Amino acid sequence: MYKVLYVEDDFQSFKLVEMILKKHNIDVFLAKDGLEAIELAEEIIPDLIIMDINLPKLKGYEAAAILKSKKSTNHIPIIALTAVSENSYEKLSMAAGCEAFFTKPIDPKSFAQNIISFIEKRDFSEKNIDLFSKEISLSLKNKAESLAKLERELLNLNYKLNKILGSLPEAVFIVSSDFTINYMNTKALQIKVSNQNFITTNNFLEIFSLVDYTLEQLNEDLKENDKVEGVYSILNDNSNRFFLTTFTTFDDDTLITLKEITDIKTFEENIKHVEKLATIGQITSGIIHEINNPLTSIKNYLSVLKHLCSDSTQQEILNKLNFGIEKIENLAVNLVTFVRKPENKKYPINLNNTIKSVFSFSDYEIRRGNVQINLELEENLPLIYGNNTSIEQMILNLLINANHALAEVENPQITVKTYSNNDDIFLEISDNGPGIPEEIQDKIFEPFFTTKPEGKGTGLGLAIVKKIVEEHNGEICFNTSKNGTTFVIKFKKVSGEN
Repeated sequence: MYKVLYVEDDFQSFKLVEMILKKHNIDVFLAKDGLEAIELAEEIIPDLIIMDINLPKLKGYEAAAILKSKKSTNHIPIIALTAVSENSYEKLSMAAGCEAFFTKPIDPKSFAQNIISFIEKRDFSEKNIDLFSKEISLSLKNKAESLAKLERELLNLNYKLNKILGSLPEAVFIVSSDFTINYMNTKALQIKVSNQNFITTNNFLEIFSLVDYTLEQLNEDLKENDKVEGVYSILNDNSNRFFLTTFTTFDDDTLITLKEITDIKTFEENIKHVEKLATIGQITSGIIHEINNPLTSIKNYLSVLKHLCSDSTQQEILNKLNFGIEKIENLAVNLVTFVRKPENKKYPINLNNTIKSVFSFSDYEIRRGNVQINLELEENLPLIYGNNTSIEQMILNLLINANHALAEVENPQITVKTYSNNDDIFLEISDNGPGIPEEIQDKIFEPFFTTKPEGKGTGLGLAIVKKIVEEHNGEICFNTSKNGTTFVIKFKKVSGEN
């Protein structure tokens, strides 16, 4: 008695097929989705799998690809059966390893005969190939033996080739001259089905784009050489996945292999960023020195002019000039703070006392806009090793950043909290602002990145915070939502503190 696994989420369709096949002494087992199909196939090892395409959890061709990649189930023939007759679904199914593709509704008589014929032919080719060879040899002994041997070798070679290509970590495509996809290995299929927009297309250039290389250049190079290596490609979605691509022509087709290098590409970009910051650090001190000298002279002359001018309009102009100079000075101080070498001298400090010190000299700036300050400082907080000046700068930058986030908030509040947990000391600074937009959350610690209007910020505040935290071997993270943002800094307490 044959066993058939029918993967179908519509119970009525299953009952119809079960009724048809049971009349022919075939047991039919039901799997309601792709995941259940994989599990049940490994358990019962059916003679045939009938796979619906539109399934929950996993599409039918996705489940088929997984079954064909497993050693325990890759020998089981799979037939695709679906109400959708789109050519793209048929190609996806066949690429995933299905042996045939049928559409609904089915004809009870022909369907049963097709299934039985398919199983028997499959069973015949696998279990009775020796007998078949002997029967042929009776009439065409010499030629038949040679032909059977060549056929077996070809099938074996094709099987091994598919196995090798399927197990490669690189994605492999075979395309025609217009880049229509004729073959995909398992890795390539996984990439193709990773995005809904790729499923319906069958053109390589609609899935990948060449980076710094035109299609015209590629075609010209392939005419001169059969192989072009080292071409960068990027997946046509928002994932920023990079691939090192090789094109090899044979006959009228092109073999394309893609090795993902996203992590390497990201590393290279980070190295460039670090080198840029190092260059900025080398030249900034000299620039600031050259800026400060004339600024000092200008401020002195402005001070004299303010005493000489009594006209209110002139006084207002001088005040605006003075405000602009203070902005330049503030930028200079922030730049010097950012690029200075870490101060090695660290000593035990009480974080609570440092917080109170910051409020003592910057209370007006922090409370600007009628911001309510809530202090929740743990009593007898253990000490940390740090440089008090740097920690003050870090706290002040976070408080000013929180104040700026509350510019358009009713009942603005900032909460400063300290607490200890085992060997760690925590500082939390929270605001009830609108939160940080998701699209910029991974950029807020980058130097010179700011969301403030031109002239309102340098983009160095949070970059300096992160730098100071790292200098103290601490960690910083943040939680944000539409109801506010909390920055959490973790330090190690001084050894021996309770």
